[in-house]
Amino acid sequence: MDLIGNPVGLVDKLGSGVFEFFNEPRKGLLKGPKEFVGGIGKGVKSLVTSVFEGSFGSVGKITGSLYSVTRNVGGHEEGEERLVNPDNVFTGVFHGVKGGVMEVAEGVTGIFTKPYEGAKKGGFLGFLKGTGKGILGLALSPFSAALRIGHGVVKGIANTATFLGRGKIKLNGRFRFPR
Repeated sequence: MDLIGNPVGLVDKLGSGVFEFFNEPRKGLLKGPKEFVGGIGKGVKSLVTSVFEGSFGSVGKITGSLYSVTRNVGGHEEGEERLVNPDNVFTGVFHGVKGGVMEVAEGVTGIFTKPYEGAKKGGFLGFLKGTGKGILGLALSPFSAALRIGHGVVKGIANTATFLGRGKIKLNGRFRFPR
């Protein structure tokens, strides 16, 4: 189901964003002109946050499931559990690029390790199967690397939008200065 993203979640996020886009100014209008302007700001913020969070969250699910499919086709057992859910865009880019480099490295080393593992398990026939898995893993490693990088970036953008929309940004370093 994740292969098509999360259409119900996307529609839910967009619907709540559009609702708050119109509802917040309406509530502010009942209180006064200053609150009306504040309501417009809240409504726009909610709409933009919902659009980013919903669309990038959906794309993140698609890239994650495609990553799992390419890993399984390439002969690897673990797939989606290798993906990191980053807090923000910067950690998403970092983990995505780091994972992408690891994917390419695994593809290159798989040419040598897969035949050995296959020969250990099944003799000459296992060696041939391992050679096929190694070649297939090398061919699929750029695709899985691109999907892993994309997943990290997209999930980072979605989580950044979530944190910015809720006003919860993690503080780095000191937040209370000494007396």
